[in-house]
Amino acid sequence: MKKLFIVFLAISVLLGVTGVLAAGSGSQTVNAIVQQTVDFSIDDQLDFGTLSAGETSPEINNMLTVTANNNADFTLGIELTVDSSGLFSGNLMMDLDEDSETDSTALVLNTPQPVSITDPAGSSTEIHNFKAKLHVPAGFDPTVAVTGTVTYTITGITP
Repeated sequence: MKKLFIVFLAISVLLGVTGVLAAGSGSQTVNAIVQQTVDFSIDDQLDFGTLSAGETSPEINNMLTVTANNNADFTLGIELTVDSSGLFSGNLMMDLDEDSETDSTALVLNTPQPVSITDPAGSSTEIHNFKAKLHVPAGFDPTVAVTGTVTYTITGITP
């Protein structure tokens, strides 16, 4: 057995074989795009009740709750998109600037009103109250229930 070991050692020395194996290494770049998302909810409806021609409703709360904001600022477009009776266009008023004491803005059919929303630091839920009121012009004739649609769209999300 000793002779076999000596022969193996001699062959290893002659061939330059060592007990160290070479190891390789490498690196790679890792990339990802993380999409900013904003989730929000709005009251299902604005119900101004029964009004007469020439009358303006009291202001009602119109609550927009923003959740999962991911610390983003964004633009909220508020647009009257359906007004089959013609009552709401120019007569539906919303307070789009919560920090201002100025009059409400009249929503006009198919004319988006942009509202900038800035994420307060460290806030995961924001509540905005776009108070709304409806003015029924003098001479508005239909005595039926009228409906319209206000669409809210988020654009321009910036981290």
